Amino acid sequence: MKKLSLFLVVLLFSFSLFSVSGAENKQVTIGYVTMNMGGDSNVLCYQGFTKYAKAKGWKVNLADCQGDSTKMSQYMINFVSQKVDAICVVYNEPQ
Repeated sequence: MKKLSLFLVVLLFSFSLFSVSGAENKQVTIGYVTMNMGGDSNVLCYQGFTKYAKAKGWKVNLADCQGDSTKMSQYMINFVSQKVDAICVVYNEPQ
C-alpha cells in the first residue's frame, strides 16, 4: 500500500505542476532526488515517473543519495543551480 500511495503522490504532483505551466514548446527537465534507489518502492516510483515523463517528452535527471541524508540538500541545490523546471523529492525513513 505504501508503494502505491507513494507512486500516486508523485504522479499527482507531476500532473498538477505541469497542467498550469504552459511549457509545451520548451524541453522540460526534472531533477529527481531519491534517498536510496536500493529500495524496491523507490525503484518502482522512479520507473513509473520516468515512464510518464518519457511519454510527455520530459527529461529526468536522477540523483541517488544512497542512504546518506546529508546528500539530499546538496543534490537539491545542484538542481536549483542547473535551473531545472521541477524537483521531485522521494524520501523515506528506513524501518
